[in-house]
Amino acid sequence: AEELQKALWDFNLGHDKDLRKQHGNQRIGKIVELHQWPFEHEAKLSLPNGVTKSVNLPAGTVYAGVIWSKDAWPDVKAGRLTGYSMGGTGVRVRNAANDAELIKFT
Repeated sequence: AEELQKALWDFNLGHDKDLRKQHGNQRIGKIVELHQWPFEHEAKLSLPNGVTKSVNLPAGTVYAGVIWSKDAWPDVKAGRLTGYSMGGTGVRVRNAANDAELIKFT
């Protein structure tokens, strides 16, 4: 939870808040609020097929408020757009499993 809170603060302090479809260039919304719930809690999720499911979420779960673009909103309502990523960067390294310096980060 502490590491997640640090990442959340960093994101709030300066990163791009635009959401892009499938990590591409098409802007589909904007993150307008983020908060971390400090307690374990139960949430009721509505699945695209109309089924409702209850799940227990740990303390430190992050919630985001998004304003979707008018072009993306129909896909959100229809269940075709169901999640988003808050950014990040990945680098693929060949044979990383054989590198003792890289293994300590997994």
